[in-house]
Amino acid sequence: MKKMPTVVVLFILTLCNAVGFGVLHIAKNTILAGVAFSGNLSNLGSALVTYSTAMMALVVAMVVVLFGINNTRLKNFKESGYIHATYLLYMATFVELGVTITFSLLCMSNINTVPVASYSLTFALITFLLICVLALQLIGLKRQEQAETEESQRMAAAMLSQFSK
Repeated sequence: MKKMPTVVVLFILTLCNAVGFGVLHIAKNTILAGVAFSGNLSNLGSALVTYSTAMMALVVAMVVVLFGINNTRLKNFKESGYIHATYLLYMATFVELGVTITFSLLCMSNINTVPVASYSLTFALITFLLICVLALQLIGLKRQEQAETEESQRMAAAMLSQFSK
């Protein structure tokens, strides 16, 4: 695997994590300073576990769609080494979803030493950002595939019209 695609993935991961923890810091110190989940911690944990498992299913579905794409852009992706970096980003997203599930399950426990509500919400935001990045990439690849399919259909129709003359 080439170095540049891995650097891009590490940059995306670092950026999403920085945004997540930056939002946590800003929210806890300014906007949501008086908000506490102590009374509804179990409900929050339950909701975030549901979110995380649904997002895991979405990530798996996105991988299946990615395997089904067959176009020149994906071939260029593979040749330049970005497909391995994309798989790395999918795996990292899956791991961060696992961390979200872990913190969400801890919300339902009686642990008081770690601010589990803050961390579970932070990782939920981080995974949402990562899934948005992956979705944008997948939409771009699918749009290219659709354009290539339409172009090949036009060419086939033109060839058929020439032969029918």
